[in-house]
Amino acid sequence: MAKYDFFELHIESGLEFLTTDSSQAEILINELKAASPKTVVKETKKLPSGQDYYYKLEVYLVRPFFPDDFLWLVISLLCSRGWEPLGSFPDNAGRWNHYQFRRLA
Repeated sequence: MAKYDFFELHIESGLEFLTTDSSQAEILINELKAASPKTVVKETKKLPSGQDYYYKLEVYLVRPFFPDDFLWLVISLLCSRGWEPLGSFPDNAGRWNHYQFRRLA
């Protein structure tokens, strides 16, 4: 049976994500900081093992990025690294801002 890593992305007032692969999270954060240098990691949460699994980022968008452009950048960075879109769903207000991905571990 195949084993997968999981990545869930949520965008609202900032960018939040959960992942089973913290090394990929660090790579993504560095790429986002390169695209928008004022990006700041505001919060992380750890498993009892010490591995980070939750990240909350504050993103200060600078031109040429707008929120939809930045979302597309995040999704394209994940897909370029082999993360397969698994699903998306709206929040209570009907905005499609939750995205899930998986990748063979």
